Amino acid sequence: MGVVEFDSTPSDAGDPVLAAAELHFYWSQVEPRAGVFEWQRVDDAVQPWVAKGKQVVLRISPAGDESWSYRAGHATPAWVYAAGVPHVTTADGSVLPVYWDPPFERAWGAFISAMARRYDGDPHIAYVEAGIGEGGETLAETETSDPDRPARWLSPGLEPGPWSVATWAGYVETIAADYVRAWHTTPVAVMLDSTFFGGDRDALLGLERWLIDHGVRQFQTNGLTPDLVLSSPWSQVTVSAEERNCGCSSGAPLVATLARARAVHARWVLVYAGDVDQRDFSRALATVQR
Repeated sequence: MGVVEFDSTPSDAGDPVLAAAELHFYWSQVEPRAGVFEWQRVDDAVQPWVAKGKQVVLRISPAGDESWSYRAGHATPAWVYAAGVPHVTTADGSVLPVYWDPPFERAWGAFISAMARRYDGDPHIAYVEAGIGEGGETLAETETSDPDRPARWLSPGLEPGPWSVATWAGYVETIAADYVRAWHTTPVAVMLDSTFFGGDRDALLGLERWLIDHGVRQFQTNGLTPDLVLSSPWSQVTVSAEERNCGCSSGAPLVATLARARAVHARWVLVYAGDVDQRDFSRALATVQR
């Protein structure tokens, strides 16, 4: 089970516990103008880890939350909206694309292909986290408690149609297929989140099975807790698991969290830097790996 530092800092690159670091970028940072790519930004972030003999996990997202940072809240480049892709704005100012708009799907798919041409097969990249929704996960936004959320996505003014579980699942399938077509060597993990499937468990299971049937070989849960339970399709893929919250602030015991990652056969466990920096992290890891 390889330990990946989430919210990583280059000064930790020499930590012998770590196998890799997760590096998260937003589309607007890497393609600020159509067809103009700033790959050096990514390469510069990778270099300190490679210099210490480590790998990286690479994530580039098309959407994020303003509460994380301004760039996260404006993750899709302005030129995409200027070309006519509709968007919604959340209460905190996050600007999010109408993901299932065909011009958005084409533009994002083109970026996925360009990214693969640059990095597929790079031995320094352990795997790529597919960028699908907010933060890359399979959810459109994180403001699940906002009473205005349904109105944002059900607005009849949004084309090619309002929100529905089927519409969202169709978008996820489209983007996942783009990754499968473009990335031939470096593994791609789809970060599945149940939020935008609500209580429709059958729809989520159907999506998981569809992804496996269409070539996705790795799933990632970003909800690793001591009581995590995964559905049966996860037994057919490589699993990576990211802590839901830093135990340093949530109080979740490290040993229990790491033990659950091992219990679900996680190949990679993504741990917040705040937990890696705790003096008992190495001991907790050693306890689990015995």
